Amino acid sequence: MAVLSNPHFLPGGTIPFPPSSADLQRLSSPLHMRMNALHYPPFHGESCRNQCHFSVPPPVLQGEKSSEHEKTFMPPACYTAKSKSPPSGLHFAFPHVNATIFDLDGSKCRIPAEGELQMRGTTKKIMWGLGLHPEDEALLRHVSNAEFELVQVPMGTVPTAEDMDKDEPCIVWISKDAWDRIREMPTTSVRHLEIIPRVLLLGGDYNMSELEDALDNGFTDVIKPPLTESRIRDVLLRTVETHNLYHDIMRMTREICLERELLERKNDILSFIVSFLSRATESLDPLEILHNAQEDLATLLPVTALNAAFWTPCAGKKWDAKLYISAHEGHPAHREWTNLLLASADKLSGKTISSHTIEYIAPTEDVTNLMPEAGRVAILPLRTAGETIGAIALLSRSELHLGKDQVQILKSAMQHLALALKNALIYREMKQHADLDGLTLVNNRRHFDSRIKEEMERHARYGHPISLLMLDIDHFKSINDTYGHQAGDTVLKELAALLRTTLRTTDYVARYGGEEFALILPHTPEEQAATLAERLREKVAGYKFMHDTTIIPVTVSIGLSARDQDKETEAESIIHDADKALYQAKGTGRNRVCSSSHCTGDCAVSNL
Repeated sequence: MAVLSNPHFLPGGTIPFPPSSADLQRLSSPLHMRMNALHYPPFHGESCRNQCHFSVPPPVLQGEKSSEHEKTFMPPACYTAKSKSPPSGLHFAFPHVNATIFDLDGSKCRIPAEGELQMRGTTKKIMWGLGLHPEDEALLRHVSNAEFELVQVPMGTVPTAEDMDKDEPCIVWISKDAWDRIREMPTTSVRHLEIIPRVLLLGGDYNMSELEDALDNGFTDVIKPPLTESRIRDVLLRTVETHNLYHDIMRMTREICLERELLERKNDILSFIVSFLSRATESLDPLEILHNAQEDLATLLPVTALNAAFWTPCAGKKWDAKLYISAHEGHPAHREWTNLLLASADKLSGKTISSHTIEYIAPTEDVTNLMPEAGRVAILPLRTAGETIGAIALLSRSELHLGKDQVQILKSAMQHLALALKNALIYREMKQHADLDGLTLVNNRRHFDSRIKEEMERHARYGHPISLLMLDIDHFKSINDTYGHQAGDTVLKELAALLRTTLRTTDYVARYGGEEFALILPHTPEEQAATLAERLREKVAGYKFMHDTTIIPVTVSIGLSARDQDKETEAESIIHDADKALYQAKGTGRNRVCSSSHCTGDCAVSNL
């Protein structure tokens, strides 16, 4: 339906669409001057399933607009016979005539006949009458017809705020006598009436000061006697327009609030992803990347611990896995997480994991229950470039219930995390290739030179003892000449493996060059280092080095150098002393251990 402020100029009927210039002038011209004094917003609109409403400034007759977008959002005055019809369900409002044209159906739009009223969002509205005279009350009931219901309030009585919430009146008609009594009441008891459109009915004699006072008190209309049907209808029409405008604004406000909430949610998601990606790419250490991911995911979900597994191919058709577990070895949850991650690796990779190593990753908080219980664990595959390289296992405080947004965020986060971890794993592999000896798979000379400097600086800073062993295979050239160079390679590889299994995890072994190895023993005084060196010498002498079916006898000579609390920082000095001790061991018969104080084995003690 539509609302007309002055039906004398616009009787009911239909208008062809697009309207002609005469039709547009018929709609706009007669009331233009009258409505210039009213305030209308420059633009507002609402959309719903069957219609779309726009209020715009008065249309101006002009030529075709330049774009389809402008045609869609301009009033009918901006269309010509060559223009395309607007979308179905579009209607336009002309504020300067207080008229709304809706429900465009085909090529025609309907103009309501005189006296038609309709409020959007309701079927019948309540009006209050405060102290109305009987004749005014009867006239109001007659004119308001079925659209409004008048509730008469006795003289001297004011409805309460609870009554207003119950009835939701759209307008209050107040007689001059009732207003005089209301003004004498406490402001707190009548303040709630100020938010409702109020009309003051002046009766009898009045002066201009009373009129100005009524306007100052927020009355939307002041009607001097006599009260007529045309004046009542005019007020009701403007009440309908005000209500519809309010209804439009409220709907727009709700839509804007919803859009704002959606934008804020999208902004939060985008901020999380940007922060997650930034922290995931700021390091090439897989453990640090996982720590950062655990902290970020804890802001999104009630995550208490993060566990992970990565798998890579190794020799032959075997696959090796690297596990990161949030429980220390010996904790009841350690074995459970190991089994769960290995089972997940088998399933996601489609391969059988033949070997694995485990590294500890601290949980986000101190928790006693680290067991992977059903409902508290989420397994998230890490896929990049169409390949599954690993999996993340999240442990939550309580049972997980993920919403659609959370699932999408996790999916995006895992894609970024997978790429960052793949780069970190590639970097680690390349670093290992650069730091390890290709034959023996122990650290190479370059890495040893860097490590011995770090250990000597740590020794000088904290004063703890440090020892260095230089180990050389006796008569290695004869082994190559007698059994072949492949047999020599076998001896080097098996000796390196023997050293790794014999030394502590804190000790360091490197291939120094040729058949010579260097062993750094932090926190080890000379006496303990000599004991370890002698044990190594005996173990190598008793070990059966096999090449094909041939047993190759192997012995080693070891030179020892130690620093206790002398605060020395020169790496070259300790290397030089160990090398001299090794030369002494080889020069006094081989298969023995020598240091700066003595030698052990089959020879007599020789001071260096």
